[in-house]
Amino acid sequence: MKLVSIITLLILSSCASNTHNNNNNNNNIQKPKYNATPKYNEFFTPAMETAVENILKQMTLDEKLTMLQGDIDGHAPPSRGSAAVKRLGVGAMIFYNGPRGLQTSYKSTLFPTGIAQAASFKPELVNKIGAAISSELLEAGWDILEAPSINIIRDPLNGRNFEYYTEDPYLNAKVTSAFIIGGQGAGALNSAKHFIGNNKEQNRGQVNAVIDERALHEIYLPAFKAACEVGVLSIMTGANRVNGPHASDNPDIINILKEEWNWPGFLYTDWNGVQTSKEAFEAGLDLSMPGKVRSPFSVNKIKPIANASQTNLLALDDKVRRLLRGNYFAGKLPGSPAKPTVIVDYDKHHQLAFDAALASMVLVKNNNNILPISNKTNKIAVLGPMANKKFFKESGGSSGVRGVMYEISALQGLKKRFGDKVTNVPFSINELYKTIAAPNVYHIDKTGKKREGFLATYSGKHPNTDKKNIVYHNTPDINFNWEMASPDRDELSSDRYIAEFTGTLVPPTSGNYTIRIKGSQQVTLELDGKLVSNKMFIQRFRESTMRLESGKKYEIKLTFRKARGDGNIQLSWITPNSEQQLNDKLDRSVEAARNAEFVVLAVGLDHNTESEGMDRLSMGLQDYQDKLIERVIAVNPNTAIILYGGTPMAMPWFDKAPALVLPWYAGIENGNALASLLAGDNDFGGRMPITFPKKYEDSPAAPFRQNSAKNDTIEHHEGVFVGYRWYESKKIEPLIPFGAGLSYSTYSYGKPNIKIEGKNVTVSMTVKNTGNVEGIDVVQLYIHDQQSTFPRPLKELKGFQSIQLAPGESKDIVFHLDESAFSYFNPETHKWWLEPGTFDILLGQSSTKILRNVSITR
Repeated sequence: MKLVSIITLLILSSCASNTHNNNNNNNNIQKPKYNATPKYNEFFTPAMETAVENILKQMTLDEKLTMLQGDIDGHAPPSRGSAAVKRLGVGAMIFYNGPRGLQTSYKSTLFPTGIAQAASFKPELVNKIGAAISSELLEAGWDILEAPSINIIRDPLNGRNFEYYTEDPYLNAKVTSAFIIGGQGAGALNSAKHFIGNNKEQNRGQVNAVIDERALHEIYLPAFKAACEVGVLSIMTGANRVNGPHASDNPDIINILKEEWNWPGFLYTDWNGVQTSKEAFEAGLDLSMPGKVRSPFSVNKIKPIANASQTNLLALDDKVRRLLRGNYFAGKLPGSPAKPTVIVDYDKHHQLAFDAALASMVLVKNNNNILPISNKTNKIAVLGPMANKKFFKESGGSSGVRGVMYEISALQGLKKRFGDKVTNVPFSINELYKTIAAPNVYHIDKTGKKREGFLATYSGKHPNTDKKNIVYHNTPDINFNWEMASPDRDELSSDRYIAEFTGTLVPPTSGNYTIRIKGSQQVTLELDGKLVSNKMFIQRFRESTMRLESGKKYEIKLTFRKARGDGNIQLSWITPNSEQQLNDKLDRSVEAARNAEFVVLAVGLDHNTESEGMDRLSMGLQDYQDKLIERVIAVNPNTAIILYGGTPMAMPWFDKAPALVLPWYAGIENGNALASLLAGDNDFGGRMPITFPKKYEDSPAAPFRQNSAKNDTIEHHEGVFVGYRWYESKKIEPLIPFGAGLSYSTYSYGKPNIKIEGKNVTVSMTVKNTGNVEGIDVVQLYIHDQQSTFPRPLKELKGFQSIQLAPGESKDIVFHLDESAFSYFNPETHKWWLEPGTFDILLGQSSTKILRNVSITR
């Protein structure tokens, strides 16, 4: 595996932070600068350009046009490859998802999710993760890793927050560039996604993100700029619209990539994301994925557009040139270096997964220093619904990893570390909520044979024709997340389809049943011809309670109509007497807590509530979890709450919680890392990469703050005041501040020293471990502009360092600040501006805990 040196990482990361130069006025942008010479680096080379031009000049018009959409000729796995040009030896590039590991059944390592990686505040660690995932991709024989996911976390309810890194543009840029340098340094193309403003999953194919120019440049674009600076070879567009047009046919934002930044890589759609032909072609889209005979980017659709002018023919050459650069890097072009055989050392990757989990977990509260767990403690109760949870078994969308070799739960890790001291009372909500499935449902199939489960009838247009098509499947239950695809990709278009499930339902016992529907489109449910539910809803639960008799046969029919956006549907029920079962479970857990010396209470979210293609309904946990927490901490003050999840969560019990740990979704080594930290074998190094508000109404994303009444419009009215910038500007006290996190030790900061040389500022300071144990401190540097023409946030992160110190040890740390650290985007001149004035340099341990302050004049 090829790993880029830490020196290279620091140089390129420093370059990536200088995102504020040479920006043009969008209003003055003319025609695209076709065939601009790339800025050569490790990933774009003169040899690449020579090979690309040699192939390009030999290509026919149809061969060029074929390159603009995914493979439809069987040269790659279905829906996963770019087109090939066999006559010239141009091979198909194979794409695979993988922000935390490969989304495939091939063996792969499950690393912590994006938000957890960023919580480490260690770009060098993220660099290694990028390299590891990319090497596993290459071993599997694939070429393009659809990662990293770098959208800004803005809305606490966004179902995909766990996959993204942070709310802060500076931290986002640093970890983004680190991942890409590692990933492409290992030999795989990386794809930064989703360009841009894809901050909500609900109706993501139509939602319009309205973002002003200044916010785009200061908040949402820096990570993409960092990716381009270090040489990312491809970028994936979001499915959403941005200020009107879809991201894939939006010249205003695509011109930033291709003209302002002179980025030479290729731009492609998220799956089924292309919306237009002419608009997308002329805006600068290079590739539509996946390939479809009737795609808006098919040869037949694009040929007349390309032939319409010499300018468009030049644009076609530019698109193909960009794609061929990818082919060259992937070793799929004559003249490109042969790719070496990759043999992955999975033991090293599993150790890296442990290190990453260890570095990412955040200790939020530790009243009376009840952590670490004392060696004298003899009875530890490990409780809660997440205690023995295996998160990899759930998809999570593009962050799903199915080929995991193992995953250590919290319970398993604690048992391994503490042995017989650990007791457990199982608590699984799945025992109460079950999908309606065989043997309680059967149907007669099309051959007249009795089959268990439902008969699924899928109808819609064939993907390659206008002809209506009907497909029949047998399914044991109704539990599907098709995302932006269709139930049968080969036979049905993903645009619109109907899924009808029929069968005979035979309840196991008599009593009251609560039938739950969860889905993303319009769903009707009928029992014996009577309508139970007929609602249009987006990712919402609908429940109906009714009495059913044991042994009686009920004809059941569920109809799902997909019109736009993502498609997913689940049908489940709660059987009679479940409330008493729940109370019994709560009582057993509380009794175990009462009798224990220490309690580890694992609660939170999972990928049934956080996933691609869906948003959460609220910031709250399920009611029974809050009840469990309240009751357990009432009987045992030595309780550490382990709160899983990748997004802000409401905590009505926060003030009463003795200790609180956020492990996020920590990957295969979750339990081992957690146990090591709770035991005090290692210190907590994770810090908050986002702000947790106390309630959703405090967030800028709260619906009542929207001026627009349209459900498909999201006004980013807060502008540059995203995340901690928002809460500070509005004087709203957060529940957990950005950058916060405790250590088992304490630290002191010396007086900062400032050195100014031209436009550059160097800040140095001594940090000392004043505690009795080895520990980790994350020093954060913020800038405050005392006075500016246009409103600026009270603080802006411009530097950070994670340092490990022995008891009594001191270390000098240095921050290098260039002009960009003090600049902001001027909305009148449409350029970055260092406005002269006085700036405070703030050094501290979170956005709300500043320990040192020094002022300078620029």
